[in-house]
Amino acid sequence: MTEYNGIRLIDQYSKKSPGLFAERQIKGFDVVEFLNYLKQVKGCVPALIHVDNGSEFISNELDRWAYEHKVVLDFSRPGKPTDNPYIESLNGKFRDKCLSVNWFLDPDDARQKTEAW
Repeated sequence: MTEYNGIRLIDQYSKKSPGLFAERQIKGFDVVEFLNYLKQVKGCVPALIHVDNGSEFISNELDRWAYEHKVVLDFSRPGKPTDNPYIESLNGKFRDKCLSVNWFLDPDDARQKTEAW
């Protein structure tokens, strides 16, 4: 079984997710591409992004993108998922209702199934 990582976003005001991204390995460049895609599709950029300390979020690429777009990156404290309860709640629901009930054949299949969810 191939394991996929994902970027899951949630708007803390509306509690809606503007997008999901699944891939085998996610790098800072992938996060920046995904944020640029959402910027084109949704037409706006967030003022603040809460992130954990994963290597994809502590990258120079994301730091540069955030600086250029005047976005504050708010890092959670290591080992403190309660710093970002909305995404942790989404992660649990996403795991239970999508990841645990689907087999992903390849990255495209994973993207289609996660987007459909």
